[in-house]
Amino acid sequence: MTLSLCGCGLTTLPVDLTQLPILEKLYLDYNKLSVLPPELGEVKTLKVLRVDYNMLVSVPVELRQCVGLLELSLEHNKLVRPLLDFRSLY
Repeated sequence: MTLSLCGCGLTTLPVDLTQLPILEKLYLDYNKLSVLPPELGEVKTLKVLRVDYNMLVSVPVELRQCVGLLELSLEHNKLVRPLLDFRSLY
């Protein structure tokens, strides 16, 4: 399942979205997100996560639990500390 919430003016991501059992692609580009919920790491089916053009300053460490994640795009955010080391997922 693909879910696109691009350009919706979101300031927070509803945690209920992490309960979608077959979510594979989540597009959150062009919003006003400053954080992602740690519960996002519980979405084991997630393969693509795009959060370009937001206001993220960090990425939750729980995102490493998304073992099927193939594409993570975080361009044009306000990330101030290094991203997580995802190399151990390979």
